[in-house]
Amino acid sequence: MESSPQNVLPLVLISSFILAMVSPSLPCPTYCEAKIDETWYLRQVGSGPNQNQVIVVNSTAPATTSFGMIAVNNWAVLVAPDPNAVVVAHARGLHVQAGQAGTASWYTTFSLVFEGPRFNGSTLHVTGITGFEGQWVVGGGTGELASAHGVIKHKILTGLGSAVENYRQLDIQAFYTPPTVNEKGLSIM
Repeated sequence: MESSPQNVLPLVLISSFILAMVSPSLPCPTYCEAKIDETWYLRQVGSGPNQNQVIVVNSTAPATTSFGMIAVNNWAVLVAPDPNAVVVAHARGLHVQAGQAGTASWYTTFSLVFEGPRFNGSTLHVTGITGFEGQWVVGGGTGELASAHGVIKHKILTGLGSAVENYRQLDIQAFYTPPTVNEKGLSIM
């Protein structure tokens, strides 16, 4: 059986492509990302000796909305919803009451600054709306957590805390570029 020139060209191109894919002389770049998949607990204390947030701008709106109120925070992030639990990080930033409908609708932005043996000194940049539950976006990071991106699902735990204190469960899923990867995401091993 004879092959026509029209049938040979596609066969040559496909064969070349297959050989190029398996050839050790043409390595494919490897993009390296690691994942952080943790459940931690944010402790928010509005007043008293353990206060970790303070109002810096009061609202002139009706008291039912607190629209425009601004507070700074240094919330502890713990391994368990207990004031004596190990602290893994602090959420340092601010939150602004951005809702006018009388519901908790705080625009929140903070750096999650890690301490201790894991991720020490590294940060995640977090932003989003803080109500009773929802999601925040992880839109950056530093140190071991460079170029982080992901989501933190958060919700208030009921039955814990008090009128001035609460615990928020944080389910963190984020990808980051470990230090063994260059700025283009290529492995430098």
